[in-house]
Amino acid sequence: MLSLQEIIEKLKILSCLELQEMAHSIDVSYDTLISIRIGRASNPRLNTLIAISGYLKDESQRSN
Repeated sequence: MLSLQEIIEKLKILSCLELQEMAHSIDVSYDTLISIRIGRASNPRLNTLIAISGYLKDESQRSN
């Protein structure tokens, strides 16, 4: 699993459209992803972080 800092850095790279696609794919609200991205969500749920981490790892493997 990626660290919270790694997740934030990767979320900052994604476009709004990519974040929307991600939110739909992992069943996490777009607002939650934005909150984590900008640091407003100081204590996100573990399930959310696991879902985001898994999605980002899968995406990075597909792009290689």
